[in-house]
Amino acid sequence: MTDHCAPAVRRVLVAAVAVVIALLAPGVVSAAPAGTSPGQTTRFPEAAQFVDLSLQSVTPSTVTASSPATVTVTGTLTNIGDRDVRDLVVRLQRGESVSSGADARTSLTLDPAQYETTTPFTTVGGTLKPGARVTFSVTVPLAGGPGRPGLGIDRPGVYPLMVNLNGTPDYGSAARLDDTRTLLPVLAVPADTTRTPSTPVGPVTSTPARTTLLWPLAAPGQLAPGVTGGGSEPVRLVGDDLATSVRPGGRLRGLLDALDTATGDASSPVTRSVCLAVDPDLLVTLQAMSRGYVVSTNPADPRSSTRDGTGATDAADYLGDLRQVASRVCTVALPFGQVDLDTLARAADPALTRTGLQTPADIVDSVLGVRSVRGMVLPTSGTVSDAGARLVTASGSSSVLLGSTALDRSLPTADGRYRVGAMGVQTFDPAVTTALGAMGTAPSTPAITPVDQRFDLITESPDARRGAAVGAIAYAALAPTTDTDTVRIGGNPDDPTTGRSEVISPPAVWSASADDATAVLGIVDAVFRAGLATPQPLQDVVSAMPSAGTPASLRIPPDSTVGLTALDPDTTSSIARTAGTLFALEASMVAGNDVAMSPRTYVAPLAEDLVRAMRSAPVDSTADRRTVTDAARTRLRAVDLTVDRMRDAVAILDPGGRYTLASERSPLLLVVRNDLPLTIRVRLDTAAPQDLDIGDVGVVEIPPRGTRQIQIPTQAKSSASMTVNIALVTSSNVAVGTAIDLSVHSNAYGKPLFIITICAGVLLVLLAGRRLWHRFRGQPDPADLDRPEPDERERLMADSRFLHSDGEKL
Repeated sequence: MTDHCAPAVRRVLVAAVAVVIALLAPGVVSAAPAGTSPGQTTRFPEAAQFVDLSLQSVTPSTVTASSPATVTVTGTLTNIGDRDVRDLVVRLQRGESVSSGADARTSLTLDPAQYETTTPFTTVGGTLKPGARVTFSVTVPLAGGPGRPGLGIDRPGVYPLMVNLNGTPDYGSAARLDDTRTLLPVLAVPADTTRTPSTPVGPVTSTPARTTLLWPLAAPGQLAPGVTGGGSEPVRLVGDDLATSVRPGGRLRGLLDALDTATGDASSPVTRSVCLAVDPDLLVTLQAMSRGYVVSTNPADPRSSTRDGTGATDAADYLGDLRQVASRVCTVALPFGQVDLDTLARAADPALTRTGLQTPADIVDSVLGVRSVRGMVLPTSGTVSDAGARLVTASGSSSVLLGSTALDRSLPTADGRYRVGAMGVQTFDPAVTTALGAMGTAPSTPAITPVDQRFDLITESPDARRGAAVGAIAYAALAPTTDTDTVRIGGNPDDPTTGRSEVISPPAVWSASADDATAVLGIVDAVFRAGLATPQPLQDVVSAMPSAGTPASLRIPPDSTVGLTALDPDTTSSIARTAGTLFALEASMVAGNDVAMSPRTYVAPLAEDLVRAMRSAPVDSTADRRTVTDAARTRLRAVDLTVDRMRDAVAILDPGGRYTLASERSPLLLVVRNDLPLTIRVRLDTAAPQDLDIGDVGVVEIPPRGTRQIQIPTQAKSSASMTVNIALVTSSNVAVGTAIDLSVHSNAYGKPLFIITICAGVLLVLLAGRRLWHRFRGQPDPADLDRPEPDERERLMADSRFLHSDGEKL
């Protein structure tokens, strides 16, 4: 090949490589792919291949009548590939306004071509080398007009907004490299002299939404399993994550501080609408941490080595601040340890049900010094089965808060309240919960979320996900409902999901950052100020539940992972068996005057461990389910180890060797040891041969950390060696200790020997009487007839006085 042909060949090769890259690289696709049908969704966003686009801010984050007539978007571009990228340009695109609660999620998964309103491209900079980063800022008119292209927004609503990035990688052609999406809530269109009309366009405020905002404070269980209560040893934790969370900069600290700031005015709408939803397990753990704690090196082993915890002071400070906030806002208890109600119903243990559903409100009241809202259960999953519903009503609650997709209803209601049998149901919009769950540095997707609203949250920046959550909350306020129909701003009228009684319910373990929390409280305050909503205290919702009359039935939300949240039957059955043994042991324990703890105090942490094992955690796949199940079984095994140790702590001391009964009624002497810190009632369960009767000593109390000698009445019926099996059981019929086999030898007469002895005695009496009879009559005894006659010497000896005298003299 000649030199003058080389450049041409290189150009051909570069073009071929570019075509291959454009066809194979998933991140390099055309800006407007053909063949996309309206309404079609994709699993978006896809991971960037060359340049990552991260959204930093949208200003204003919520458009009001006083906002500027422009929208400014800032972000960062990072070259994550292995080649230079040039000709970088970005532009904003807008989709149709959200027309339903679910649309607030699905609008973020639309194909880019369906974001039909576009603005001009803005050049970002020159060539971006691998690993390099550059920031950008784009400002466009909110409405726009002739000669001034904008987003074309001329009425209130919630609009999906996409930032689109194009560029040209080396060895490739110009293509879309990445994009990011969020929601832009427009509560009112500000005045703009470039459009007609130029005056502000406000929202419909004729039917403001009665809004309740739940503010969850919860965490996965942190107390190490298998530890009994009432002792003097420091509490054990599985890790120090909770200490990090309650410190400045931590998740729980950010949630509390944001709420503290927003509710400083006790009379403000936000203060009256918000209600702290607190997991009592969190309070129990923080209270224990504040007194000092250790961290277990092996959470599965209750006796593993430990290291000192570092968050005692932080826990105490957090509790103090939480009490102050709780004193001025509503408070409600979540189920203990975020227990799954369906799993709890299948376990069917009254004591576990009491721990999971009945005592939480008392714990919250005791720790925080408040009177929490009673009468409504807030399932972590937002769903409940028929068995779970029966458990709710049996536990004393009359109502429950569920996602609207967890109900089948023939007639939607304007207030989102329904009647399922004897239970009232208040609904919330799962789409809003899903958007809120996507916030923060550890986003999650609730199990109730439908498949078409799920996508990889990590591919979107925290700011983009924050905007989507704010927009989802704003939509509920911007969709006014009348008695007969629903008017959706920017869309067609449809049936109400939750009506004008809007309960905003974030996930229980909410990963929102302090900035996220501030944004949520800010949009709630904004809709109140705009007249789109009015505060509705949770207590008012509960008080209105008896009037809910529209019938509905429970269901598992379709296309969701709710079915994976409950534990499998085998694990649930194991929990129920362990609980039965534990509470039976408790029933046999006795509190003494000289012991500070009670049986309930002693076993309560173990019961709480079993409830924690039934936690309803976010599950997105079968792999997540295995993780949740493994965590439950680890906690269960730790409890089983402790229960086994409790049973082994009460035992008979085996005397060993051979035990000899001195007589036929000699008692057996045994010593029973009790290493538990409480008195326990036990009885003996014996098995012996027929020739040995063992008496019943009844129920015996064994003192704490002591021994007691027990005399077992026995009656031997023969003189022989026998084996006696003696086991120890509690008064509640739980086997404890190890049964012993005692070798017993008896000296008692048997029945044949007794008969022979009687016969010999009778014969002896008869013979003696016969001899006396003949002697009294002066007759020789026939028994002496065979004796020889005495000789002369024998007669002399018989008559000698000397031989028969008392003392012999020499």
